[in-house]
Amino acid sequence: MKKNSAYNFCIPDSKANLIDDNPLPGRSIFFENIINLKYINEKTEESFIQKYTSSPHFLTPFIHEWLHSIQLDFIYNNYGYGGKCAYLTEQYPDKSCKPTGFEIIANLQNKKLSLKENMLVYDILGKYATLPFNQYLEIFSETWTKFICDSLSGTQIVKNPIELLKETPKEFQNIVRKICSFK
Repeated sequence: MKKNSAYNFCIPDSKANLIDDNPLPGRSIFFENIINLKYINEKTEESFIQKYTSSPHFLTPFIHEWLHSIQLDFIYNNYGYGGKCAYLTEQYPDKSCKPTGFEIIANLQNKKLSLKENMLVYDILGKYATLPFNQYLEIFSETWTKFICDSLSGTQIVKNPIELLKETPKEFQNIVRKICSFK
């Protein structure tokens, strides 16, 4: 991987990254060269201050990528994998669904919100969730990252993330509903 090519990422396996027997299975999570938790905390706070991400909590990058992996797992478990990676074909057998999980992910990677929806998403989640590529996948992960992190106080969960979602504008809740419908 090229230096600075990505801050953190989860392999979605819907493009060419796993087709050629790549030894890295889909849903693998990668983080930049982590120095220590203080460094992660500083980078996360900096991203939040710049309104790039939705939370300053030091666990933000970990939770965000973990949520990508969970979403991929949910889709592949329910719709089958249907791609060319042997590892994932074994992990997620064919469900005879149309579309397949692979096709759903490929479709979601290209879906975009309207300008009006993006303005609302920016206000709640920050700039990263408004970028056009992978937008639906990023909004899913960033939404739940925000509400999970906002539910934490130190090491304790003090609020229910779903209750925090219910406190957002109905228009935002409709966006979350739309991106979770996989249509």
